[in-house]
Amino acid sequence: MIGGDSINIAKSADLLSSRRLLEHADSAAVLVTQDKWTRLTALQGAIYELDAYFEENWSINRDRLSGIWHKIERELACSVGRLREALLNDILVYQGFEWSLRREFELPNLGEYYYYKTCDVRLLRRLLEEDEQDRCRARLGAWNLYDIISEVADDFDDLELDIENFNGNRLLLGVGRNGGKRELSSYARLAANLERAIERSLLFLHRSRNERYPLLLALERLAQLRGLLVRWSQQPGELDYLWQRCSLSGGLRRSLVGSDAYRRGKCESSPRYLQEGGWFELPC
Repeated sequence: MIGGDSINIAKSADLLSSRRLLEHADSAAVLVTQDKWTRLTALQGAIYELDAYFEENWSINRDRLSGIWHKIERELACSVGRLREALLNDILVYQGFEWSLRREFELPNLGEYYYYKTCDVRLLRRLLEEDEQDRCRARLGAWNLYDIISEVADDFDDLELDIENFNGNRLLLGVGRNGGKRELSSYARLAANLERAIERSLLFLHRSRNERYPLLLALERLAQLRGLLVRWSQQPGELDYLWQRCSLSGGLRRSLVGSDAYRRGKCESSPRYLQEGGWFELPC
């Protein structure tokens, strides 16, 4: 397990870099000490252990799962109260989706799925600004838009890798249920909804370039995502072929059930972003 811990810590450092956590800190004028950076990296490493367990094992051992959760809770020991509960709840919701794949094939809608799939980075960002919670809601919402778009693009980039794992690649799962062409249309609609969410956010985060910075990054990442959509729309049959090769496809082809039944767990309503101008729904 020591070797596994080292790999997870290295992956964590890569994630914090690719999701621009230090740039987030700079734009928010947050001082990141070496101790805080080490805490964030260790916490993400524990979450990656949870992720890896579901990727590598179809049958879940509750004792093993409990041990991983003890490690996550230990890394979160410095965060208390409602913030800690909220942070853990989002991870539990996403874990519930991964676990549901082993019972029946339930597809959450795209907006909710990617909101919860970014639970780890959202957790890290909230801890980064844990002393500024009352003043950073809109900024955290803007960064979450960037993270969601990045996560969607990652599902396209990781298609070949994810066919070997019991991994919740939402794109592959959607192809299994709807076919490549139809699923790409759904992703194109998601991209359009995300662009509208960015435009609305820009109306509220206009006081300085630092506040607008994550939204400008989100627009750049959205352009890359649209390039991927164009590329795959020219060969949708290749997506169907990848699904046939996917580790999940054999066990799930018998029960392609599209539903939001996972809401019966802890996910009871659509998450929302809080902006200065009021609430608006997460794009679905």
